[in-house]
Amino acid sequence: MRIQPRLLYLVVATALFVVCRLALSLGTPNPLYLAWQAFDDNLWIEGWCRWDALWYRAIAHNGYWFVEGEQSSVAFFPLYPAIVALLSKLTTLRTLRLAVAVTLLAGLSATVLFDRWCARTLDERARSVSTLTLLLFPFAFFLFGAGYSDALFLALVLGSFVLLERDQPQWAGLVAALATATRPVGIALIVGLTLRMLERRGLFEAAFSLAKLRAKDLGVLLSPLGLVGYSVYLWQTFGDPLAFAHAQSGWGQAPGLHTWLKLDLIDLFLNKPWSHFHLMIFFHATCTLGAIALIPRVKRRFGWGYAAYVTVAIVVPALSSKDFMGLGRYLIAAFPLFAVMGEALATTSPRVRQVVHAGSATLMVWLTSQFALWEYVS
Repeated sequence: MRIQPRLLYLVVATALFVVCRLALSLGTPNPLYLAWQAFDDNLWIEGWCRWDALWYRAIAHNGYWFVEGEQSSVAFFPLYPAIVALLSKLTTLRTLRLAVAVTLLAGLSATVLFDRWCARTLDERARSVSTLTLLLFPFAFFLFGAGYSDALFLALVLGSFVLLERDQPQWAGLVAALATATRPVGIALIVGLTLRMLERRGLFEAAFSLAKLRAKDLGVLLSPLGLVGYSVYLWQTFGDPLAFAHAQSGWGQAPGLHTWLKLDLIDLFLNKPWSHFHLMIFFHATCTLGAIALIPRVKRRFGWGYAAYVTVAIVVPALSSKDFMGLGRYLIAAFPLFAVMGEALATTSPRVRQVVHAGSATLMVWLTSQFALWEYVS
């Protein structure tokens, strides 16, 4: 029997909120952050307000700032904190409560949209298995309450591709513009959406002609507007349209060969004592390599547009990261990967699927509990 994606999302979300609550009740938070709490009286929400959530709260309250060579808020794109800030003016709820609520709504929307996108090419069993594979991915806990922009970005990306497949490229471009105002990896959507539109018009056919394009197809060219708009704002405010990239130097990963060649990562593994951090980086790197290995299958199954989207969505963060930390979370956006994995699992024995999903869910529970306890997991 097919489980509705909404119900599946709510079941997993409920389980993870219980995990966060138990982690804070039974575990010991990272001693470096023992003094900080967002909600003294609400441990159900407290565990979701960690790390980048505090940056988004600061932006919602105080706007942007940029200091060359220091960690600066311009590294975080504006749509998510703007939504939270707007809601905070319309309600009496605290900013971080609203951030959790926005993530939950966006995560639910992304789940439904992913199921609808899968319906285009996958049978009912493969759809269900693919959705479950996405929701139980170890780093998918960012879709269920964490005050991060990943859930919103995924919902907007899926919305734009679903609209394109329904032959509404003008609306797809508008939704994509919102996505490119949400995360820097939105450049992957610009590439993938444009190529997919051309692919639908026969780009890879011998008889392809620009005459096959229609006026409304140009709507996909709206997709860069979010990125362009943010860059214009940064240029006018701070004199640097790429301040979001240059701010990465504050985290020790300024654009350049030192970061691209992962020299800090090499030093970490050759010269530093083994630690929990080494294990996490190894896990992120392994997820990244596994995702890259699936790109040819994405191309064969869904076409060049989706393969290009996934490739850029993986390669850009991989290059810009000094040590692969966070790459597991960024893979959530590469949604066609979960469709090909789900389709493959749907053809295996039930026992194999159960083992894979149980193992993935176990890792997600562990990562969620560690995140709640202020451990840096992504």
